[in-house]
Amino acid sequence: MRFLILLSLLALSFSGFSQDAYHTNLVNYLKDNYNLVNPKYVLNNTEQTNISSFNIYGNASVSSSTTSGNFFSLSSKINVSSVGNNVWDAGYTTSSKTSVAQGDVLLYTFWAKKNSVQSEIVIFAEDNVTYAKELYPTLKLTDEWKRYFLPFKVTKAYAAGKMNIGLHLASQIQNFDIAGLTVLNFGSTYNILQFPSSLGEYEGYEADAPWRAEAASRIENIRKSNLTVNVKDVSGNALSGATVKIEMVEHEFGFGSAIVACRTPGNRCYNETYLSKLRNLDGKGHGFNVGVTENALKWDGWEEEWIGTPTETVNAVKWLSESGIKMRGHVLVWPGFDNLPEDMRANKSNLPYL
Repeated sequence: MRFLILLSLLALSFSGFSQDAYHTNLVNYLKDNYNLVNPKYVLNNTEQTNISSFNIYGNASVSSSTTSGNFFSLSSKINVSSVGNNVWDAGYTTSSKTSVAQGDVLLYTFWAKKNSVQSEIVIFAEDNVTYAKELYPTLKLTDEWKRYFLPFKVTKAYAAGKMNIGLHLASQIQNFDIAGLTVLNFGSTYNILQFPSSLGEYEGYEADAPWRAEAASRIENIRKSNLTVNVKDVSGNALSGATVKIEMVEHEFGFGSAIVACRTPGNRCYNETYLSKLRNLDGKGHGFNVGVTENALKWDGWEEEWIGTPTETVNAVKWLSESGIKMRGHVLVWPGFDNLPEDMRANKSNLPYL
């Protein structure tokens, strides 16, 4: 009898830890399509336990319901009723359930769709004490359900419960649905470039997006003109049938982009695919020749290390300069105290301090 009772208890214990259909299908999808196997769960391994572990705060609310006909069986509707002074003034958060080692590659994934006209969320994985970010992209959601994959390599070890994971929501009033949010840990076996990634995607990034044909037409009409080449011999006589080769030495037009500093060599979220696009955007050797860091050279971003350390920023500027990309900075002092570091805001009436 004691043996049977023990078996029953063991069965109950293990049944509580078995992954659900959503997570099973996700793991199989990654195995079949990307040859990624044997992940560990950073969060829970069922939709219900993950939804139950998340907390909503700020001027936001959440409600969950069952759904059918999708890859997931549960979804959550999140409503944000007001804009915050900071994007993190409203959020949807949980903490890691297992430990993570330095250098592990984690895959943050979920499904989402917007219900409001616009919807913008900021994804994060961060130290729960210092709030130093391991992952912090901004995503604009689409009208239809879409699955997102966000791989990142952690810069240090985290004990269970020491990494915050979730969404910052207060950039705008919005309403959206989210489902299947989970984080998988693939250890240090795989190169991060092997993973599916939604980083760098934007609304209209598709190859057949309508704006591309319109842009190509404008380029043809506005940025191109005919060139006539007259070839003569040393006596000044015109040569017929001559073969002419013309090579552009330098592009006169400043073709630039905002650049994520931490993705350059030597920095914590180094990404060679990202850098290859800067240098060779069209696959024909044509890339950007002007750039600016997204936030790293802003006074507030530099002091509070939003994206990375000052050393990482210096590494980025040096690499970009050596790669022939002319760099621009940010204004030293922004208008208004809201865009200054916290100590400046706290002392805005203290003229000697300023």
